[in-house]
Amino acid sequence: MSDTFLKMLKKGVRLPMLLVDGADLARCLAAPILPRLATVKASLPGHLPLDGARKVAIFNHYDPRGIVHDYVVYFVAKLAEAGYAVIFASNCPKLSAKETGKVLPHVAWVLKRRNIGWDFGAFKDAIALIPDPGALDQLLITNDSIYGPLQDLAEVVRQADPAQAGIWGLTDSWDRHFHLQSYFLIFHHAALKHPSFLKFWKKVRYYRRKRWVIRDYEIGMTRFFLRAGIQCRALLPYRSVVSEISKPLNEALDRSKQQDAVVDNHGNSQGQILPYLRQLQKAINQGRPLNQTHYFWDYLVARKASPFIKRDLLQRNPVGIPCVQRWEEVIRASSPSYDTSLILHHLQLSMRNRVH
Repeated sequence: MSDTFLKMLKKGVRLPMLLVDGADLARCLAAPILPRLATVKASLPGHLPLDGARKVAIFNHYDPRGIVHDYVVYFVAKLAEAGYAVIFASNCPKLSAKETGKVLPHVAWVLKRRNIGWDFGAFKDAIALIPDPGALDQLLITNDSIYGPLQDLAEVVRQADPAQAGIWGLTDSWDRHFHLQSYFLIFHHAALKHPSFLKFWKKVRYYRRKRWVIRDYEIGMTRFFLRAGIQCRALLPYRSVVSEISKPLNEALDRSKQQDAVVDNHGNSQGQILPYLRQLQKAINQGRPLNQTHYFWDYLVARKASPFIKRDLLQRNPVGIPCVQRWEEVIRASSPSYDTSLILHHLQLSMRNRVH
């Protein structure tokens, strides 16, 4: 009975829920949607050519209300300005012609997808549009989970030396396994023409569960290509950032032992911040991997010229990083040409019960 239900699900047959027991339902919901089911609802050309492009960028977009926000339009325009033919792959339930029109002047193609497979499903569908990925000089994949670019994008990409690695990420992580964080990845020609490139994307399945996407694709992709002999490196490697941060962090905590709680120049008492800094020091000393895009966000932007800041840090601040409300001050000091109102406007539309 269970196998029958599973086969019906994979064929797209709607199951009468009263006929499915608990075990069957769990298996049905867990089953991946197979690639042979239609994932692309519509596609249309943008104003820029894809044919003959030497550099392609794939931008994955999702907004539950079908809005293409100003910060997204800015990001996509900067990709085009840096010389990329952009494929805009949107997973929105509905995306109107008005919203699509915001990005058409900056892109080569727009894909309107069903919201299945998450970002890796979108990347897979967009790569299928490229006649010969192995002929490209570079493929960049990114998404709307970041605000920016805060720095010149072409200069950032130039630092990703193809002689040192075939695949580059902006940041890496050691959580569970070493991997490049997938919000910004650069594939150079050597990686694109390697047989493992198409092999990996051919095997990508349209998972429903985000944790499976993270396990098999965000984490699994780096491991897959490393096993294939392709070097994977980060422009802002975690180990280097932690090494740089450790000394001033230790010095600050040593000084704090000799001082009473005072108010710092951001209006935060050391009595409030010190427990957090001690926990941070303990985690670093024990070698526990941290998400540097959250824990070290201000250091990355102010000292390392990171071109991006994570959207969920400002929207949710899931691990309770102190002083995140300083984001506008930090960005303006390090990236005076970036219009912070792009971020503020999105936060105003998307946040509830928080002030940033």
